[in-house]
Amino acid sequence: AGAAGAAGGARASRAPAPPAAPMPNGPFKDAVVVVEGTNDVRAVTAAVRPLGGTMILKGSYNNKMGHYNVPSEVMALVAAAVEKAPPGGAVIVLTDSDTAGRQLRSRIVQDVPGCLHAFIGAHESSAAEETRYHRAGNVGVEHARPDVIRRALAAARPSSSSGGQAGITRDVFQREQLAEWGLCGPMGESAPDPKWKRFGGVAARRRLIGEYLGVGDCDAKQLIRQMNLFFTEEEVAAAVASLPKEGEAIPAKMTDGGSDKDTFVDTRKSAEPAFDMYAYVKPGQAPPGFK
Repeated sequence: AGAAGAAGGARASRAPAPPAAPMPNGPFKDAVVVVEGTNDVRAVTAAVRPLGGTMILKGSYNNKMGHYNVPSEVMALVAAAVEKAPPGGAVIVLTDSDTAGRQLRSRIVQDVPGCLHAFIGAHESSAAEETRYHRAGNVGVEHARPDVIRRALAAARPSSSSGGQAGITRDVFQREQLAEWGLCGPMGESAPDPKWKRFGGVAARRRLIGEYLGVGDCDAKQLIRQMNLFFTEEEVAAAVASLPKEGEAIPAKMTDGGSDKDTFVDTRKSAEPAFDMYAYVKPGQAPPGFK
């Protein structure tokens, strides 16, 4: 293409793209940034210049395990990067705000607890338009603006876990609070307070909290775990304050990138809803289309 351009004479000049900003000053300026895929690498390197470089998790869904997993050889590389991090350096994990991203991050928390974790909510990392590769609304780090990525990396934090089977070392958030916020039913009750139906229902409200925080759609137990692992009371309060008020419309669920290529249904031609094979279905209920 370069030879053809030279032979054809001068081409129209184009303003150069602004250089990527350096990593934020402070403890993370020498960070290695760990993401899910190559498009995420492009987004991160367009936003910052991580002196430690970037690393791709290469995660995939493991049918035998029943969740997304990171290959052992990649996990070993992440662990080695943590061990080799110089003073002022760090390994920061930045995964997508969906189920796959949460499960991949959970594997790292368990196996490499020395990592730091950065989050971008679905409202700041979803595709504005449909392309040949994904639907509009597809969630991923690749869709986040450079300033959003910089902010997320600057706010990276450790998990409240020492890894392995040690569990979580923090107990700030409990089920009673979720029930108070309309995110689940009270302990011991067969159903949540009916009043929350006027606010969209507890399942939709819980999903929105997970999307806002950047951990994807969670059940109540998983959401409590994620809150205690990573988030401050102020961050959770901001997420709760963002929920729709009584009678307001509930935003549609953002799409998980991993399920788009396998479950996409062109709704312009069919009234059938898209079937997400990894979606949580309550015991005793059937997935849509299987009743």
